[in-house]
Amino acid sequence: MAAVSTEDVNTPQRSFALDPQGRPRFIYLDNTAPDHRGTFYAYCDDQCLDLGAWSETKISLSNDPFYEHYYYPSLAFTDQGQPRVVGDGLYLLQGQPLAIYYLACDSNCDNSGNWERVPLFDRGSGVNVSWDLEMNGSAPRLAFYEGAQLGGAGDTLYYTWCNHDCLNADNWQGQNLGLGWSDGGIPTWNWTPRAALASPMPCTMQAAWGIAGVPATASPLVAHGSIEPLRHEPTCTAPGRWPTRRTVAGGCGMG
Repeated sequence: MAAVSTEDVNTPQRSFALDPQGRPRFIYLDNTAPDHRGTFYAYCDDQCLDLGAWSETKISLSNDPFYEHYYYPSLAFTDQGQPRVVGDGLYLLQGQPLAIYYLACDSNCDNSGNWERVPLFDRGSGVNVSWDLEMNGSAPRLAFYEGAQLGGAGDTLYYTWCNHDCLNADNWQGQNLGLGWSDGGIPTWNWTPRAALASPMPCTMQAAWGIAGVPATASPLVAHGSIEPLRHEPTCTAPGRWPTRRTVAGGCGMG
């Protein structure tokens, strides 16, 4: 999945993914007056070069003239083809707090009423807030870079996860990866048994790399800005399992 960052105000308000059957799906935002405002799930099952084969469902609440938006959405699917979304909730109805939200639909997702949502985390402030969502079967895994908080807190990268009943925020857990302050923005998941993270610094500078669960005999090559989590949760959730190496200028690969 592509990482999602709020750093660039021109970042497209959409996310694209294929479901397990290879069918295209989008989450996107629109604010076209008077009757097409909100966050939408667009989908096509066949003949997708034909515009008429596409349909969409609004997944955000609305009560004219008020419309919810889930900015910078990240879309992923369970192994059963159920869509899952993480986004930055704004203009929320029903007294819901401003937060990073998890949205889910288990069946008949062309019906807006089958989409549910739960606030997960305070986003923090600033322009470096970012996240990326992947699924381990039916279990979501989220790399979340929290923005600045009061008292000098925040600006921290977390590995967060949920194994069951994930529309209950109490079932989500998180681990501070222990990187330096402001390191780890714009994380990207690749669901393999290794992890790599580059700091926001360019590759030609003293780029900081964090490696998780890599055996001493392994020779991982990692892409700048990517993070690949372990499948084995007990090791991923222990702070000591996320050590940090540093590599000097001259390249972003490690051998």
